[in-house]
Amino acid sequence: MSHCIDLRRALHRHPEAGFTEFFSTSLAATELSRQGWTLHLGQELYETARLGVPEQPVLEAALERARAAGADPVHLERMAGGYTGLIATMQRETGPTVTLRFDLDCVEVQEDLDVPWKSLTPGLMHACGHDGHTAVGIELARRLSELPWTGRVNLVFQPAEEGVRGGSIFSQSSLLQGTDYFLSGHLGITNDAEDTLYSTVSHSMNTSKWDLTVKGESVHAALYPEQGINALLAAADLVVELYRLPDNDQTQLNVGTLTAGTGRNVVAGEAKLRAETRGSSRESHDRLNQAFGETCREMERRHGVRISQTLAGEAIYSPPHPELCALAAGQAEAAGLRSEPKPYPMMGSEDAFYFIDRVHREGGQGAYFIFGTAIRAPHHNPMFDFNEAILEKMVSFYTALTRELLSAPRR
Repeated sequence: MSHCIDLRRALHRHPEAGFTEFFSTSLAATELSRQGWTLHLGQELYETARLGVPEQPVLEAALERARAAGADPVHLERMAGGYTGLIATMQRETGPTVTLRFDLDCVEVQEDLDVPWKSLTPGLMHACGHDGHTAVGIELARRLSELPWTGRVNLVFQPAEEGVRGGSIFSQSSLLQGTDYFLSGHLGITNDAEDTLYSTVSHSMNTSKWDLTVKGESVHAALYPEQGINALLAAADLVVELYRLPDNDQTQLNVGTLTAGTGRNVVAGEAKLRAETRGSSRESHDRLNQAFGETCREMERRHGVRISQTLAGEAIYSPPHPELCALAAGQAEAAGLRSEPKPYPMMGSEDAFYFIDRVHREGGQGAYFIFGTAIRAPHHNPMFDFNEAILEKMVSFYTALTRELLSAPRR
């Protein structure tokens, strides 16, 4: 079994949700420090504000789990407070700068797989393949450290992709200034029998994640309900009205959770909702978000409640650069991948596109790939697993493409 698979399984045993990736970050940092990479981690990476940070007890419990799992205490101290993630750099003389990004976090799912590397943390599972992405990034670092090239390579191990919270922060790091080429991707997705490189994607959705709190007034439900303000009723009305907002196939909306009340004989004084909006273009998404806010204000007037609306995550779509995608397709066969030239319509959302957007604005080129492979169950399913043979092919692909780009002209 390869070292890359060993790494993937170690990460799978210790899944960590967004901004709690203490063990995962420490593992990557420990491996890369042995290979001569310059490490940047902790608060120095957070040059903009975080969204959707877990509460302090959650952060502390995750930190202790990482400590018990053997994470380096020096790394843990630098990440205290949820400042997880890593940017590793290597400079050799002069030449182009290539930045590659790998996501770290897991999904809040209870694993049902019965395998030796099953999750050790109840309620958390690598049900999306990010354990594979991180392992590929670590193994890529080892390969590049042993091969000749000139230029600069940045390896980004990004926290909090789930809920699209980390990309907007890490993409703005001053360490990434001057990136000529940006690469990232995702394994699985397509459940292909033959391992396949989709060298470009289309239609990834712009998205916003919203936390809502509806404040009313609780009273005895039988004695004087007329003196209360029913937050649950207002929230239920809000949900119905929100689902009326998407006006065509260009926008989507979902309310994922609604919790309210304290007892059956109490008019609910508070309700909490978690919702998301999506749009195929920034313009359509902006219109949906505007209507979302206006609907909240209307519910305040209708029911006499107060509604707070907090942004908990967001992502945009920026089309990959066609020239870089074509160059990448040429590396597929040598890596053992079938090349699919048609753009893959990725209807979910992905915050790697913040990196692509920045690199394009600064004159560089960015691309996002799908590494299609066999999966046991859909992503985010308790039985999710993937064909681990794809990992070596991803490492080979990224190694060859990175070295080719390092020998190309600067953008």
